[in-house]
Amino acid sequence: MLSGCTSAKTVTVTGKVVLPPKVKVAETDSITVTFVREDDPSASGGSAAASPPGLTFETNMRPGKYKVSVRVQAYAGMKDSQNRERELAQQMASAPTLSYEVTGDARQSITIGLVKGTVTKN
Repeated sequence: MLSGCTSAKTVTVTGKVVLPPKVKVAETDSITVTFVREDDPSASGGSAAASPPGLTFETNMRPGKYKVSVRVQAYAGMKDSQNRERELAQQMASAPTLSYEVTGDARQSITIGLVKGTVTKN
């Protein structure tokens, strides 16, 4: 084994994003969930696309502590996309940065609640 290499396994994290009621997403919007390592900034994190309308996602990551954030973007090719982008940015401006610890369980399901500012394991 090479120095610096690890054999840490990845785990599958599935989940659902619960947006504040004032945030209305369109079928063409892009919702990205980003996981940034808190406990080891040099380690890779993860990201996933949450599909409208169910806002569900799936990604594979290594166990560890992560900062979690959600970004909603309007599709640039749609009519009024600049206005929608500005509106979404204002609505999401108060979205909290959350934390979650990915455990060694092979599969995990979480709910990211932006109303209450929580990430809960299901």
